[in-house]
Amino acid sequence: MWDQKTSLFISLSPQFQGQVCGLCGNYDGNSKNDFTTRSQEAVTDVLEFGNSWKVSPSCSNAQLLSDPCAFNRYRAAWSQKQCSIITSSTFQSCHSNVDPGPYYDSCVRDSCACDTGGDCECLCTAVAAYAKACNTAGACISWRTPKLCPIFCDYYNSHGGCEWHYKPCGADCMKTCRNPSGNCSKLISSMEALCVCDVNGTSHHPGDLLYNVTDGLGWCYSAYCNVSCKVETQSSPCPTTPMASTTAHSSASLFSTRKAPISSSVLLTTATTIGSTATQDCYDVYPPKQNGESWKISNCTTATCTGGKITVSPTICPNVTQPICANRRKPIKIYEQNGCCFHYECECVCSVWSGSYYMTFDGQMYNLRQNCSCYLVKEIISKYNLTITRSNDCDPSDSTFCPLALTITYQSVKVVLTQVKTPGTPTNVVYVNEKRIYPAYSSSVLLLFGTDMEITAVIQEINAKIIYRGSSFSIDLPYSLFVGNTEGQCGTCDNSQANDCRSPNGQIESCSESAELWTIPGTACVTPTTPSPTSKTEPVTSSRRPYPTTQHTCKPAICELLMSSLFAPCHTLIYPGPFVTSCAYELCSGGNNTCSSLEAYAAECSNAGVCIDWRNATNGLCEHRCSSNKVYIACGPSIEPTCNDRYNKKFQADMTAAANYTKEGCFCPQATTLFNTVYDTCVTICDCVGPDGKPKQPGEIWTSECNTCECDQDSMSVRCEPVKCPEVQNPNCTESGQQLLNKTEGCCPTQTCGQLQC
Repeated sequence: MWDQKTSLFISLSPQFQGQVCGLCGNYDGNSKNDFTTRSQEAVTDVLEFGNSWKVSPSCSNAQLLSDPCAFNRYRAAWSQKQCSIITSSTFQSCHSNVDPGPYYDSCVRDSCACDTGGDCECLCTAVAAYAKACNTAGACISWRTPKLCPIFCDYYNSHGGCEWHYKPCGADCMKTCRNPSGNCSKLISSMEALCVCDVNGTSHHPGDLLYNVTDGLGWCYSAYCNVSCKVETQSSPCPTTPMASTTAHSSASLFSTRKAPISSSVLLTTATTIGSTATQDCYDVYPPKQNGESWKISNCTTATCTGGKITVSPTICPNVTQPICANRRKPIKIYEQNGCCFHYECECVCSVWSGSYYMTFDGQMYNLRQNCSCYLVKEIISKYNLTITRSNDCDPSDSTFCPLALTITYQSVKVVLTQVKTPGTPTNVVYVNEKRIYPAYSSSVLLLFGTDMEITAVIQEINAKIIYRGSSFSIDLPYSLFVGNTEGQCGTCDNSQANDCRSPNGQIESCSESAELWTIPGTACVTPTTPSPTSKTEPVTSSRRPYPTTQHTCKPAICELLMSSLFAPCHTLIYPGPFVTSCAYELCSGGNNTCSSLEAYAAECSNAGVCIDWRNATNGLCEHRCSSNKVYIACGPSIEPTCNDRYNKKFQADMTAAANYTKEGCFCPQATTLFNTVYDTCVTICDCVGPDGKPKQPGEIWTSECNTCECDQDSMSVRCEPVKCPEVQNPNCTESGQQLLNKTEGCCPTQTCGQLQC
């Protein structure tokens, strides 16, 4: 089908599957080899693939087209605004059936590539392509308006007539002299069917009767191939009129190629009675099942045909017991691949807070203050190519600022979580393969999201989660994938504290001693100009229990909050003891990290799905202050919505269970929206975008690249016109040695008289 403009649609019958080649692929059910060249070589370069299928060698090769939107920013803003109808509520009923993302991208690119700003042909054909896909999927969308891509069918009407008019979802087949009823099914006999029903290796065309039988007990069962090439079954009481009775010797004899009415409301009158052997089979399912046959209804349910009746039984799962976790965390349920049965696993979570308090995977706590590059997690035997290290990245211009940095290396992806000062205030930043990324961000490997207070990185293929909060972080690895195969400052993930404090040479030592030995070879330790306060005494060593055995006279009231009813909803999930100990030690030894232990425990609770609004209980001591345009929310969204609707929908679709939990941070106030994640600006209206990517208010006028632009108050789109230059008089350059010189001052040309150059 060709729209006589820019769209072409090709639909093939299944009989051509695996029998074609070219720019449309080979139709073999495997999308990974669609880019197969004429020489039968599978490639990844679209130009190499496309150029190989030229009909004439004299035709020049196609060239890589640069992003047309990058060369015309004003056209890009117009295209994004107009194409947003695809992701808007107009097409909402279709979004669950057909992904709007690829169609939106194509629409924006095609619209940017059109020659002039008023040319809507590319826009209209792009939107129409998505509407057609929706209609095919069963979602009729009426999207055209008198102002947006109208179709004037009235042109074909005679004067005063109303025979022709536009319908967004008209009949597939119009009434003609050959088909006065307009019934598409009547055309099947004279036209090649576009699809067939494949039943037990036999192809049946739409309208074919597959079987029509009775159970001998008064019920009739039939099946036929419908217009959409789907097998439809019917069951109903048999007619009371006498019927011919025959015996079927096997299920194969039940199939015929007689035509059946394509309507579920028509009762088939021809029936076949099954003999005494077949009456034990089940015919009210398709395909019919033999007596004693079992089949899967779902992953968790099995059906069995017994004496002509179907019994359904759930999948039987083995009994499971909850393990006792060495880190005192609550075991979690891990479902098997079938989604029915589950087993319990202990979590492998390594936590560090205040930059010096460590909690290993199996719950060992120790204190280590050093500014060296060290291995936190290494695989003993490389299976997933995962390595996590820590370091202190000192600012070359400010040697007193040495933030803690995490480096996550997974296969070919390198992620760095660190901080920069902007301006003067430490800000969390993330780099992916040395490019700065503004969360939220997703790729085939990585998902990044967070707030101004923390960044979460999820490696989806191995279900690993790393949370960074500046001087604190946590590493969560799945026990089933990494059990017994980790080493480093986070210890060995195996639900045993005995080997957590292992040094690189395999010796078991105190945790603080072995941890110092996991430095990265070839790296130097950093000494800040103003070092942090240190102490020679550890709150908990490898040989001490999480709780001191003796009572201490120093009991800061703020630390008691961790054991109070405020945090009680989290106590059964995350054991608070180590955090209470570090809190008391920090304050009683003169440390300045008053709130770090409470922040760390609250963050662990949030990651476990329990949000604690605790800062107000500290009488302002742990207040988190936001910039003037933001407000603090203790239980805010992991991904804050922005003015970019496509951004919002993308990350709603990419959300994992890890991203569904709330996070604390600074958010836009009520009745405002975050413009985007780069400029961090809250706006009351999501309106125009200037050439610098920043928001423009309705009615605002600016000049850019010799164009006068305005944010139109009605359409909320950017309209640009060339700068109007004043008329100038041509100077009289008739004196000897003079010549007329053309110059450009600003955006307008000028002419002056200049001296001739020899």
